[in-house]
Amino acid sequence: MTLNIALIWGTHQNDEKFHTHHSFWEAAIEGRTDTKVARYLWTELDRIPKGLDLYFFVDYSPLMYTLPMFGFKNTAFFMWDAHHTSSAVLYQGFEYFDRVYLAERISAITAREYGYPVSWLPPAFHPGLFRPLDVQKVHDYAFIGQMDGVVYRSGDTKRSLLSKVGAAPGLHGYVGTGVYGDRVNQIYNESRILFERTIFASIGTRFFELIGSGGFTLMNRMRQFSGIEHVAEDGIHYASYDDTFDDLERKMRYYLQHDEERDRIAKAGHKHFSAHHTYAARFERILRDFNLT
Repeated sequence: MTLNIALIWGTHQNDEKFHTHHSFWEAAIEGRTDTKVARYLWTELDRIPKGLDLYFFVDYSPLMYTLPMFGFKNTAFFMWDAHHTSSAVLYQGFEYFDRVYLAERISAITAREYGYPVSWLPPAFHPGLFRPLDVQKVHDYAFIGQMDGVVYRSGDTKRSLLSKVGAAPGLHGYVGTGVYGDRVNQIYNESRILFERTIFASIGTRFFELIGSGGFTLMNRMRQFSGIEHVAEDGIHYASYDDTFDDLERKMRYYLQHDEERDRIAKAGHKHFSAHHTYAARFERILRDFNLT
C-alpha cells in the first residue's frame, strides 16, 4: 500500500533543498518506498486534496489558525523553535492538529501541562547530505551558523566567543555563515573539532548534523529539561565544555592532542546517530503514532 502524504512548508515552491530542515523532511519521505509526497505552501491550503493519509505541517504560519475551514484529517505539526515564539500565540493553534511535535523538550513539557496533544520529537540529520568523507583534515576546528552578538552567557556572546577562539595562538579554524548544502559537510569533514554553542532549552539541529557528518563534536553543557541525556552520552558520542571560553579552549587543545580518543568518540557518535537520529527515523515515529506503519 502506498501512503499519500501532503507536506506543507515554505514560502515558495522553488525553495532550495538542504538550506533548512524543512527540505530534509521532504527528502526523508521521498526516500521511502511506501510513500508518495506532494509539497504545498501554507498559502495553498485550498489546493490540497482531501482524504490523504497524512497532512504534515512544518513550522509556524499564522495560516494555521484557518485550518478548521478545510476539514483535514490525520494532521501532524512539527516545529523546532517553539521556545522563541509566544506560547499564548502558539497554543491556540495546537488544538487544530491531531498531533503536535516540538523539537524542544521544555516547550513540549510546558504545552502538555496545558492539555495540548504535544510530543517531544528531537531534531535530526539527513545522511544523504551529512556523512563522513575521505578527505584531509585542514582545520583544527569549524563553526558554521548564526553568530549572535547580543545575548551574554558566562561573559561572552556567541560572536565574542568565536572571536576569542579565532585569536587563540596556535589554533587554525573555519568560521562562517550563509554556507549550505554539500559545502557544509565538506568543511565539517575537513575539521578535527566541530563545536556548538546553543541555548539552554534547545539541543539544536546543528548538533545532529555535526555528529552526522562523522565529526568529533564539542558542545556547551546543556541544562536540565533539554533532554540531551535521552539523545547522546557525554564522553561517548560527543564531548562537552562548561560554556566558558577558558573551558572551550582547554578542551579543544586537549582533544587536538589526543587523536585516538577524538576519533573513537566521533565514530561512536556517528554510529549511534545513524541508527537513531535521522529524519527517516523521526518520520517513522510519526507514522507509528498515526498507525500508518
